[in-house]
Amino acid sequence: MAETATPSTPSTAATPPQATGSASAGRARRILVAAAVVAWLAAGALALWRYVDGYVVYRGFPPPVTPAGVSAGRVEKLRFFSPALHQQSTALVYLPPGYARAVARGRRFGVLYLLHGSPGAAANIFNAGAVARDANILVHAHRIGPLLLVAPYGLHGFRSDTEWADGRRGPYERYVLDAVRATDAAFATIPDRAHRVIAGDSEGGFGAANIALRNLRTFGGFESWSGYFSQQPEGTFAGADRATIAANSPSAYVPQLAPEIRRLGLRAYVYDGRHERNARVRMAAFAGELARAGAAVRSRAYPGGHDWALWRAQMPHMLILASQWMRSATHDQGRPR
Repeated sequence: MAETATPSTPSTAATPPQATGSASAGRARRILVAAAVVAWLAAGALALWRYVDGYVVYRGFPPPVTPAGVSAGRVEKLRFFSPALHQQSTALVYLPPGYARAVARGRRFGVLYLLHGSPGAAANIFNAGAVARDANILVHAHRIGPLLLVAPYGLHGFRSDTEWADGRRGPYERYVLDAVRATDAAFATIPDRAHRVIAGDSEGGFGAANIALRNLRTFGGFESWSGYFSQQPEGTFAGADRATIAANSPSAYVPQLAPEIRRLGLRAYVYDGRHERNARVRMAAFAGELARAGAAVRSRAYPGGHDWALWRAQMPHMLILASQWMRSATHDQGRPR
């Protein structure tokens, strides 16, 4: 008898379509999770970059904004060739409100030169220091006369520790004098020492004192914000002899300048933070040397340390002081009061 074939029943365990669908869904979920993680990391990295960038630019302060109703000057770049460095360079220049109209009427302006610290750049004085914002407010309130603010870039490659001096990293004292000549050529300045003041923070404070004292015929006054007043044979002065170190240490050579200081006159303001005890002792000693040499000098210790919280807080005072010196020059030809 012939056997009859019985059709086999399909196995219920084998469900290829469902298995394929589950795998696809799993891959999709993994892709979505990975994308979410990447987006989260990217957002975090962007936020971190913005924070770090904002801190570097503004040192933890909000961006300076001129209040509504206050006329704002403008900040522009002065590009000039420096014979000392044999290259093109740049300075940031603040022009007070109404500068162009005043120049058309024949007005000329005094200049406050601003030297940045290390590490740092000219932009720090405007961003972290808010110097343009403060100048706008003070001009509007008639607390200072309109003046120019000029901040050159004293950078040696990516480094800024040049001490603003003529050393192995370049002739940066002569570079500052190049910036002065370029400013006088490009803008309506009053090109005399009584209407030139030089100031700076930290390394720039040293540079302001050293350059003003070594160039008394160019500058009638200086402000040193947490600066120092002696050098060591390191950095740009590495390998320098004792004579070079002494010639770039204001605390050492000020007594030798007494006859010229008494003849020409010199104004100076030096300050430090109260947290810097040793620096305050050196500051007081240096101020005493200046006074004995015939300079009209004041010194002060303010609450704070060696940072932009101190320098930003004192910026309006420093602008007022520089403006007063320039104004009084009209009456006493730069002699100390």
